[in-house]
Amino acid sequence: RKLIEKHVSSNAGATLLTAQLKNPTGYGRVIRSSASKIVKIVEELDASIYEKVIEEINVGVYCFNKRPLFYGLEKIKPDNKKEEYYLTDTIEVLTKSNILVESVTTNDPDEFLGVNTRAELGKAELVMRKRILTRIMDSGVTVIDPDNTYIEHGVEIKKDTVIYPYTFIENNVKIGSNCSIGPFARLRPGTVVGDR
Repeated sequence: RKLIEKHVSSNAGATLLTAQLKNPTGYGRVIRSSASKIVKIVEELDASIYEKVIEEINVGVYCFNKRPLFYGLEKIKPDNKKEEYYLTDTIEVLTKSNILVESVTTNDPDEFLGVNTRAELGKAELVMRKRILTRIMDSGVTVIDPDNTYIEHGVEIKKDTVIYPYTFIENNVKIGSNCSIGPFARLRPGTVVGDR
């Protein structure tokens, strides 16, 4: 949300999400001018030894206005060690053309989890599951054992409902108020449970 708000309020051609990491290995670095303006993004493989010590990284989340994006895409070339077209190269194209590029920095490492392995996918799923459970509990639903309750995105549960352990609630389920669900229950997509 902050990224979109900054992009709209600044009238930038592009706005990117960045983060500061003590060990930025594996991430593209955000290169800034002496005036702290974004100049470009350099991928890890193509970074010089001086660029590799930069701790501000590109998270890989962007907002572009359509025209600057298409302009940048027309100009990029596969001039890198992988001989690939990098979306990140559009940032340098825009800055060299005096098109404003802005950024928002996140301090929450859960905002930019990389998923390249099944273990990393499991970690990302856990983060999302905890966010969903927190949102549901904050709305007045009791979850007896959050570590053993699985609720997917897109579920609606009204307040004063109690969810017991080992319950799986899949997307597009609607549960009314004052209900008791579980333990050991599975509600499939589209299930509707009325108020009790």
